[in-house]
Amino acid sequence: MRERILLGCTEIRTCYTAGLGDGFVVELVRMSPPNLNTIQLKGSDRLSQFVVTPDSCFPSLKLVDLSSCTGLECVLIQSSSLEVLDLSHCTGLKKVVLQCPNIRSVSLADCTALQTLTIPEGGGKVNLDLANCPLDGVGSRVLD
Repeated sequence: MRERILLGCTEIRTCYTAGLGDGFVVELVRMSPPNLNTIQLKGSDRLSQFVVTPDSCFPSLKLVDLSSCTGLECVLIQSSSLEVLDLSHCTGLKKVVLQCPNIRSVSLADCTALQTLTIPEGGGKVNLDLANCPLDGVGSRVLD
């Protein structure tokens, strides 16, 4: 029953859910709901990694909001459809690797532990917010 419900979802939104951890994301990727366009797991402190691979997972995904997930350390996303990624206030985040040619906006504001950021080149303009991030003192920029 739960699987059938998740497979039909277009949006998954939860805020500050104490029990939500890595297992939920693994299950979502395994099922890969074809019409899912939004994942918002804001404030899920037990989430330590967010891995979406291969590119065929979530073919309709446009927005991922993992803001304020203070336990999040690593994000790896392969997605041809993803346009907006919010990782702001993820104070434990160390590594972000994106293989998302259509990404338009990435917020890493207040990601004070960030050491590695990889974003594809040649996919178009990307609005990148790095305010209070050790990778850049500029705050925000647009990458071509």
